[in-house]
Amino acid sequence: MRLVNSLLIAAVCATTAQGQQAQAIRRSGPPADTAATGQMRHELGAAPRAPRAADDAYSQFLYAPELVMRNQAGINLQETQRTKIVSEMAQAQVKFTEIQWSLSGEEEKLNRLLQEPNPTEQAVLAQMDRVLSLEQTLKRTQMTMLVRIKNLLTQEQQTALSRLRRDEPAPEAALMIQRRGGGG
Repeated sequence: MRLVNSLLIAAVCATTAQGQQAQAIRRSGPPADTAATGQMRHELGAAPRAPRAADDAYSQFLYAPELVMRNQAGINLQETQRTKIVSEMAQAQVKFTEIQWSLSGEEEKLNRLLQEPNPTEQAVLAQMDRVLSLEQTLKRTQMTMLVRIKNLLTQEQQTALSRLRRDEPAPEAALMIQRRGGGG
């Protein structure tokens, strides 16, 4: 069961990063690094853009499954809530996997089109629409899971998670602490 939970957490983290990339496209204009756009940015000499939590304007109102799992005792998570959250994560993981496989295939097709010496604009834009549609589906699936998790939590638990999240060190700071503590 712990292995399943760990795999689900890893997949949700990966999906969150990919969803943030899609949102960065809409918000900031420059492309995020999907396989095709990362290749384009590399060929143009631009540095890849890493997704940041700050790109996700909704994260302050939602609770990532990993945050809930890390703080089960601290928020007095009940067994029924835990079971429902694990179920929501498992359902979302099935969808994430299916969408990610499709998305990778469509990104690969876009990449091949862009590698042509004279790509047809209409073909490239049609393929880009397919990629964006899958990214939207991925983000919608992620949002559905996060809203369902939030709705399973009491107001007190949400308040406690918000406080815990605010008090956690930023990922960069945690990495620095880990490096220093590890003798590096």
